[in-house]
Amino acid sequence: MNELEIGQYITREGAYSTVVINNQNKLAYKIFKSYNHPDLDEPDKHLHGEHIINSFRREVFKSEVEAYLKVQESNLLKRFTPTYYGTDEFDKITCSGQDISSHFLTDCCLKLEYIEGDDYKIAGLGGYDIKEDVEKAINMEITSIIQEFKRRGINYLNDASAIVNQKGIPKFIDFGTHRVGDYPHIET
Repeated sequence: MNELEIGQYITREGAYSTVVINNQNKLAYKIFKSYNHPDLDEPDKHLHGEHIINSFRREVFKSEVEAYLKVQESNLLKRFTPTYYGTDEFDKITCSGQDISSHFLTDCCLKLEYIEGDDYKIAGLGGYDIKEDVEKAINMEITSIIQEFKRRGINYLNDASAIVNQKGIPKFIDFGTHRVGDYPHIET
């Protein structure tokens, strides 16, 4: 039985997922939230319903998995993204001994290398003072990395971020092969 007690780890909350950080093993588990997660507010629940919300989030997960698989085909992208260890599935997720499995899509989890650093949205990276320092540290323009993402079919970067470590090296996260709204069978 694969059980995760998230209460013993540091967590970071995103719009669609919770990232559970195992600092000892330098692993990050990005687990997608379900319709039943307390973060989902009442208007969204009322407007879309459980099936639509869970289907949409499963499609986001699939887009990210597809993107990480494409990253493995590029030495450049592997250098600037967390190591991808595949997906994981949990039979039970608890917090302080309480079963909260229903808050998550327990079969939608990315297992990644944990990256320590400061988080910057890619869309606004050019507006940060750090852009020049990062490009100097990696000896290339960030646009070259973004072009490689697109060349590999990783076209959804609108929500992507760069985690920049103390040496100024960025690792890009939160990208996908496509914008999930591009799927006609996902009704919103």
